[in-house]
Order: sequence, then structure tokens, then C-alpha cells
Amino acid sequence: MSKMTLKNITYIVWLLFAGCLASCNNDSPVPEPEPELPPEVVLKAVVAGITVNATGFCPLSAQIRVNTTAGMSIRATVLPKAGAITPAQSHTFPYSTGASQFIDVLGLYADYTNRLELAFLDAEGVQQGDTLLEIPVAPMDLSVLPRTFRVLTADAVRMEPGMNLVIYTPNGDNGMSVPYMVDADGEIRWLLDWRTSPVLNRTIINAAFSRMSDGNWITGDRETGVLQIVSPLGESVRTIDLTQDYKFHHDVMQMTNGHLLACMDRQGALRADGVTSRIRDHIVEIDLEAGTVVRWWDLAAVIDSARVGRDILGVVPAGQSATNWAHNNAIADWGDDYIASMRYQGIVKFDKQGMPYWIIAPHRGWRESYRPYLLTPLHRNGTVITDPAVVEGTACTDDFDWIWGVHAPVILPDNGTLRRVLCYDNGLARHFIRNNQQIPYSRAVIYEIDETNMTIRQVWDYGKDMPQYYTAQKSNAAYLPQTGHVLFAPSEGVTLSDGGTGCCLIELDPDTNEKIFELEIVDYGFHRVYRLPLYFN
Repeated sequence: MSKMTLKNITYIVWLLFAGCLASCNNDSPVPEPEPELPPEVVLKAVVAGITVNATGFCPLSAQIRVNTTAGMSIRATVLPKAGAITPAQSHTFPYSTGASQFIDVLGLYADYTNRLELAFLDAEGVQQGDTLLEIPVAPMDLSVLPRTFRVLTADAVRMEPGMNLVIYTPNGDNGMSVPYMVDADGEIRWLLDWRTSPVLNRTIINAAFSRMSDGNWITGDRETGVLQIVSPLGESVRTIDLTQDYKFHHDVMQMTNGHLLACMDRQGALRADGVTSRIRDHIVEIDLEAGTVVRWWDLAAVIDSARVGRDILGVVPAGQSATNWAHNNAIADWGDDYIASMRYQGIVKFDKQGMPYWIIAPHRGWRESYRPYLLTPLHRNGTVITDPAVVEGTACTDDFDWIWGVHAPVILPDNGTLRRVLCYDNGLARHFIRNNQQIPYSRAVIYEIDETNMTIRQVWDYGKDMPQYYTAQKSNAAYLPQTGHVLFAPSEGVTLSDGGTGCCLIELDPDTNEKIFELEIVDYGFHRVYRLPLYFN
């Protein structure tokens, strides 16, 4: 393998990989030689330039230009640091016949001379040559990053592949967001820093940052209320502005049909009294190509908007009001249907017409017309829980409790005819008791729902006996599909292993509750965390 040393940012390397066979005499007894390859299929590649942070928004990336005389694809591999447990980060870019190819390499280390292998592949995917580049990257500005990452556990063999995507706002809810990916060694390997972007420098993600089917990211700006599509290198691709009627908050994602689904405030929405404004209670489906609303739902028409206040619930959970009665914080499509979580009400599944199928919530406070949609709780063994205190939500059993201040439901693979939902139960005003009058705790929980019999069974939870993980807001639990593990991510105010505070993320084997990976972050908390590959595909 040849080796290249970076000086400045431009390299010229010529690699000749194929030649011609020598001709033979016609009377030779050996077989006829194969014809010479025409010149255009002789692969000659030139690494013509490298630019670190080409957009100015993604400091741990490099754009590499390769000139070639024949079609090829390029496999780029960032080699790990010595002693790292995070594997090499490799990506093969699509085959191209262009005379110049530009590839965007992700996953570089900061404050380090990175080693990058480039392999050149022909149309059949056969490697014809390679080279090693050295790419120094400057230290990052730590003023927009957490101070300390501390890896407590990392079973590299059993971990779900990928990087930990942390949706982070360094100065709290009103500051510019800095999403980043951190690896199994606690090294940041990708981030977007929009301080110099005139379009995105006030983008407040507030929990929404998800990858789209084309590899771009969809996010939203809580300050302006618009949706933003950005490239993997942080460039603004498109703005979708619906603020004449709606203002974005909390969550947006791309549906299986290609449309967008977003949590919205509807401008001028009022309660039934015609006077009191209301927020955080509308959902819209958006045609991505046209940038227009296909359909919308008012949660006040889906569930009971009168279920609010001390007279109804016996307690006012922190932040709830007649205006912010539901606080919808996440949405997803579920086949032809939809699911929404509401901090103050629970989780509802509903159809295109806005008719609910079921509601996950304690039964206290619902008017009679909504009670047919409430699920009947079961013990782990499948028998019905008959204790009215548990059903209403003023108590729990060893094997069942409702959700309190819920965030981020995840639809899991069906278990036969049963539906399963993973969510983060923050524990806000659990059992209708103010948190300062009890020892609060948060947990990840999986429920199994029988939609025919309208029952709900708790099949797994984690965190009930661990008050150090209590988080009154934000946070999530993510499903890791390759291993079946769960990523438990309590945000802000967590008591860390050294007695300090911060946040953490823990990969769990739900069969044993064993910690496969644990990372502590000493700083202001994140909104949510997911495990994703560094590249889209």
C-alpha cells in the first residue's frame, strides 16, 4: 500500500492499475492472447484535493476529489485510533463514470492526524488499488460541546452497530442546537455547528432531528416555527414554511409514504370557551414534494381536552395548563394509522379520520364518552387487574404501572396479533402525587396491546428502582433492531457515578437487563439519543 502525507490540503497521486498484454506470433503454439484493453478502461486515478470541513458546518468531515480516466467506485475507511474499541468506519460510494468524483468522508477525529484508506473498485466491485492518506484535523471549539464523556461499560462484540446520535442544545431550550454523534470510546465523530450559518444559526431542534429516505436530515426551528431540511454536511437544502397556519414544535419525521408528519401549534386555536388559547395539540401530514398540508388533526377532537386541572386529576403536573393541556411531543405513522404521545395525557393510536383506537393512560379523569378507548391492564401472567386504584392510577402493582409524563413512543415488531410499544415513562406526578412528595423515578417500558380485547400488559421495564435516573422532561428509549437491545437515555439532572450530575445513555439487553454500553455525559442534557450508522447507506 502506498502512503501519502498531507501538506496543505492538496495531493497528487497517480495510480496505474491495468496494462496491456504483450502480443504473440501467429504461429505460436500458445493460445491466442486476449485483446488489449481499450485505453478508456485503463484505470488511472488522481487524488486531486482534500478539504476538511468543506461546508464550514461539519468540522469532522473531509471532501475528497478524485480524478479518473475510467469509471470506478471508491471505498473510504477511517481507521480507528490505537486501542479504540470502535471499529473502522468504512463506506463505499456509488460507481460513477465521471472524470472527477467528489466524496464526503465522515467520522474523522478532532485534534488528530486521521488515517484514511481509499480503495478504488471497478464496475464489478473488484479492488484495483488503494492508498493511505493522512488528514490532520484541528481541535474543536469546546464551547458548544459537553465538557466530559465517560465510558463506564462497552461490550464491543455485543453492542448494536452504529454511532450514538445525540440531539443537543448547549445553552438550554433557547440556544442553537448542535447535533453530534459519539462513538463507543466517547469520541465525537460527527457534528453540525451552525454558528456561521445565516439560515440555521438559530435553529432550535427541541427533539426533532431524523434522517430522511434520501440521506438528508429533517428538523425544525421552534423559534421561527419552520421546518428545515439539511444535508449530512449541515447545508440548508430546503425550508418548508407553514407558519401562516401552523408553527412547528417538538417532532417531525418522514413517513413510509414519503410525506412528513409534524407536531404543530395551530395559529389562533382556542379552547371551547372561545377565549383560552391552546398549544401543542395539532398534528399535520405534509406532502414533501409540494410542501403543502395533506391532512391535519386536532388532538382536542381525538381525546378528552377537558382532562386537565386539579379538580379533574387531583394534581396539576408541572407545566400543565388549560392552554398546554396535552403537550404532544412525538408522533409516528403505524401502517395506515398514527400514534401520538402527550406529556400530560398518555399515548393514543388513531386513524386518518382522527378516530381513536385506544389510549394508554390511567383511567382517572376521562369523561364517559372516552372510556371505551381506555385499555384494561393485565398482570404479567395475563390475568385482569381488578384493583380500582391501579386501574385509575393512584397505585401500581409489581408488574404493572401506567405512564406519567411520557415521551417518544416506539412501535416495535408485532408479536403475532399483539401490538408492542416502547416508551420513556418520565414519572411526572406519578400516581397523581406531586414529585416533591415522593421519590420520583423514570423508566423505559414495553407494553403489549391486544387490540381485539382492548387490554394492555407490561412485558418489560427498567429504572423503577433507580431514582438516580429520574428526569422530569425530555429523554427517550430507542429500540435497536439488529440486537433487539434497548437504548435507555435519561437526560439532564441524572446522578452520575462520581456523584456529579449530567445525563447518560445505556444500551440494555432486555432479556437480562445487562448493561452492554454505558456512557455518562457531564453537561446540560440532550433531547433524545438514537443509534444510527454514520452514513445513510
